[in-house]
Amino acid sequence: MGRYVTILRWKPEQARELFRVSQSLTNGKAPKEIIAAAAKMKMISQSFCPSNNLSILTFEVDDNDFGEVSLVTLYLQGCCSMETYPVLDEATSRKTNQMYIKIFPQVIEERT
Repeated sequence: MGRYVTILRWKPEQARELFRVSQSLTNGKAPKEIIAAAAKMKMISQSFCPSNNLSILTFEVDDNDFGEVSLVTLYLQGCCSMETYPVLDEATSRKTNQMYIKIFPQVIEERT
């Protein structure tokens, strides 16, 4: 399972179309394949900043479903730009930090 953050940005003249397209995902009017792909996204958080034409989504996707979920991105790209980044959750980040400290103790010591 991977965790991702997606930043959506739109121009003021794209706002109505983005609203229409995103509503089609929630009201079932989007193509069935897109709705099925969106259902495989486990939404963690969703934040909107309408004054800056910006939205930030955090979600998880099973590794086997990532290709299918990318259909949602293609569906939305006509009315906004999107940047998606893989991220670590807090527990994984802590574990990674501990591994780094164990593997590279001299680097940690030099930097502190």
